[in-house]
This record gives sequence, C-alpha cells and structure tokens, in this order.
Amino acid sequence: MDVKDPREGYCKKSVYVASGNWGHSHQCSRKAKVDGYCKQHHPDSEKAREEDRKAEWARETETRKNNRIQEEKDERKRILNPLIAALTEMRSEYALSERAPVDIVDGIIDLVREGLEVPDDF
Repeated sequence: MDVKDPREGYCKKSVYVASGNWGHSHQCSRKAKVDGYCKQHHPDSEKAREEDRKAEWARETETRKNNRIQEEKDERKRILNPLIAALTEMRSEYALSERAPVDIVDGIIDLVREGLEVPDDF
C-alpha cells in the first residue's frame, strides 16, 4: 500500500514496523529511484520476487512429491522382496518334484514384480 501523503524524493511505499505489542506503518525511508519507488518496493521488483518465490515453491513441491514416490517404491520393495525370494525358491523346489502347479507360482511372481516395477532379471 502506498502512503497517502508521501515525502518528496522518498519511496512512497508504506512499510509495517513491529514495536512492542502494537505495530505501525510509515513511509519507506529509502530514496525513490523509479516511478516514486525504491528498488525493493518497485512493483516490477515485487512481482519478480513473487514469481521467484512461486517457482521455488513449485520446485520444492515437485522434489517432495518425487521423494514420496521413491519412498513408497522402496517400502514396497522392502515388503515384497522377501516374498519374491520365497516364491522363487518355492518355484525351483516344486519344479523339481512336480508337486505344485509351477504356473501359478510364476503368475504370482510376475504380479509381484509388476507391483514393484522391477526388471525380469531381478
């Protein structure tokens, strides 16, 4: 917000100052550079800073999202890898003795691998 009656030659932006339990606003103490504003309070500068903040927030949000996705994948692997190992061992044991339907065990292993998004040679 701009000051109603700005001092000549100084930035016309109103700035808030906290003091004690109450604060107050007064005119910025910097000298005006362009269009009656100092460099910090010029609308173009404020707009550029806001765009930088939004871009940084978007990058941080994307990073958090990617980290969460990776953590979820790691957790699925931690839980399902022992199952893959057990089923692989079961498949090899039963394939030799032909006591169980190996195709069913292979199907389960394939479903687990699809859930983990791991390559076939895992």
